[in-house]
Amino acid sequence: MATAYTKFYDHIVRQIMVECTIQLPYSASVDYDNLLALWDTGANITCISARLAEKLRLEPSDVVTIAVANNELFHADVYYVQLSMGQFTIPFTKVLGIPMDESKELIIGTDVISKGDLAISNFDGKTVLSFRAPSLERIDFTKYDAS
Repeated sequence: MATAYTKFYDHIVRQIMVECTIQLPYSASVDYDNLLALWDTGANITCISARLAEKLRLEPSDVVTIAVANNELFHADVYYVQLSMGQFTIPFTKVLGIPMDESKELIIGTDVISKGDLAISNFDGKTVLSFRAPSLERIDFTKYDAS
């Protein structure tokens, strides 16, 4: 069974930022809500800000070495969290703790995006993000017939 999430904006946006909640392992309730997550097709893995990981008192399960945009090596803590946006939930998944600017707390990367179908439209001067998982069919805009 597929689940889906759609976010409507009343204008064109250049960054797809959505509110989400985090649930921590071994917790029966949602632990933190109203967090901002950036959907980023340029990020290979979903990340949490080191600042938020510290605030949540997350315990790393591992440390990995990654290459950032300028190929500089960086050590990142590995955590497991569950993310929810409305009724859509990303089951417990690995996230890396990295430094981020104050404008975001989470980055949803292609490790999550590749599990489903993502569409972003800008019709009528308004951006809409729509995501479903798992993928149900091929989306091909070249086959669209407006008539």
